Amino acid sequence: MGLKLALLISFSAAGQTLPEDGVKRVRAIMDAIYSLDHPNAEALCRKWIADEPENAAGYVYLARTKWSEELSRRRALSLERYASPEFFSEDERYRLNVPRGTMDAFRAASAEGIARAKRSQSDAWTRFLLGVAYQNEATLEATFQRNWWSAFRQGTSALRIHSSLADQYPGLADAKFVPGVYRYIAGSVSWKVRWLTALLGFRGSVEGGTADLESVVAGGRITNDDARTMLALVYTREKKFDKAREHLAALHRRFPKNYLVHLDMGSVALQLRRASEAIEIFEDVLRRIDQKSNGYERLDRATVLNHLGVAERGAGHPDRAITHHRRGLEEKSATPLSRAVAHLEIGRALDLQGKRTEALAEYQQVESIPGMPGAAQQARSHIQKPYRNQ
Repeated sequence: MGLKLALLISFSAAGQTLPEDGVKRVRAIMDAIYSLDHPNAEALCRKWIADEPENAAGYVYLARTKWSEELSRRRALSLERYASPEFFSEDERYRLNVPRGTMDAFRAASAEGIARAKRSQSDAWTRFLLGVAYQNEATLEATFQRNWWSAFRQGTSALRIHSSLADQYPGLADAKFVPGVYRYIAGSVSWKVRWLTALLGFRGSVEGGTADLESVVAGGRITNDDARTMLALVYTREKKFDKAREHLAALHRRFPKNYLVHLDMGSVALQLRRASEAIEIFEDVLRRIDQKSNGYERLDRATVLNHLGVAERGAGHPDRAITHHRRGLEEKSATPLSRAVAHLEIGRALDLQGKRTEALAEYQQVESIPGMPGAAQQARSHIQKPYRNQ
């Protein structure tokens, strides 16, 4: 009993290694990020910088806020993108141009955070922050730049720091997030990319990485929601859609203002071939936009109408699908991306109806929209060969 009690006390103390005030301030920032309230998250970071200008934390999480805001705006880690087998390739569909101002703001905050964290690496908190800073850099390079060499190089730094912390403090679940992510990625990337992981010393394991992330969900205080998000992506990629659904539902309960999670719940329903459930979800999202509920009015209706159209097509209603996509095209807030997707999906629905001439006209509309290489690539493939349900 004495040995067990000593171990429990040791693990409990390790879990409290990070300063309580720091954890609370980071938690407030992360809650704002996951509620899609990026202005509030940025204000909290800048307040921290003003209060403690030599503390790396305010700068590190300001950088995190900047790339999270861009990820959310572009849906750069949506289930549809990440679940594709080509996500870890050089496929042009997954390359995104980051606005110069966003990139400059991210780089400036990240550099300040790294510089301050490097000055004092004697305590667990500063080491943890330095690992997060490198994690931020790696995420930006991977999701936007598609620069795998730089992403894995920065990831190596984050991995070594957080792995060391996890070994030194077994009860510090938050330090297991980065090792879990890189363990999974190193075990799941294509062979074109895997040589990088071997060169940098990553030992990949899909099962081991997933187990690590589940432990962070259970015991993490800062990275638990990141782990849930990653697991939703992982389980979708591994076609374990029920598990992905559980994590998305938990996130939406915690953050009811996160309409992106709500959209992904509909996408998972489609993957489960529950088209009617997906239709209900997307119609609910549209109602919340119209009612201006929980900030949903910030979401572009055209994007949701496109999702609804795909769900209707999945339910065997191509005419309804076309109607929803055309409604999306009529939206004043429709973006070039949503317009390209609408024309692409209308073409697919028309192909399924055997209306080849009309479908070709829609695919040609996609090609006429500048800056949409991914959609144009798919349109060209359908011009060469009629679309069929996949």
